[in-house]
Amino acid sequence: MRLQDRVAVVTGGSSGIGRAIALRFADEGARVVVGDVALEPREGGATTEALLGKRGVHVDADVSRAADVDRLVSTAVDRYGRTIPPYRETREYVAKIVKRVGATQAAAPAAAPRNAIYKSIEVVNGRAIPRYSSSPPASGTYELIKR
Repeated sequence: MRLQDRVAVVTGGSSGIGRAIALRFADEGARVVVGDVALEPREGGATTEALLGKRGVHVDADVSRAADVDRLVSTAVDRYGRTIPPYRETREYVAKIVKRVGATQAAAPAAAPRNAIYKSIEVVNGRAIPRYSSSPPASGTYELIKR
């Protein structure tokens, strides 16, 4: 178990690739705190929290809101009594899982409409920062402002 005695916070962990990552981290020994705006998975079936059992917990959280991010991290620290490891410690492992899961779950991306403006929210130092782009972000949620 490569992640034994580690604590992982997985955002967007109720469905899709985030769910697969949360479950895999738990299988590898980590205690997982799943943050998502929805409890029920889009795919249907049992919730991620139910599948994690004692290995994890779900927190209603929208990462575009600083207070929700604070609550998510505080839950992880309060519940498991540890600090969250830096992302760089697990980034290669995350990349491998995303590559494996993405190969089986990813659908072909839709072509971006012409003259589109996309708005996404990035959390920097606990503050929600809007980002605008002519192409959709590679991950996360976004809003189509103009077509």
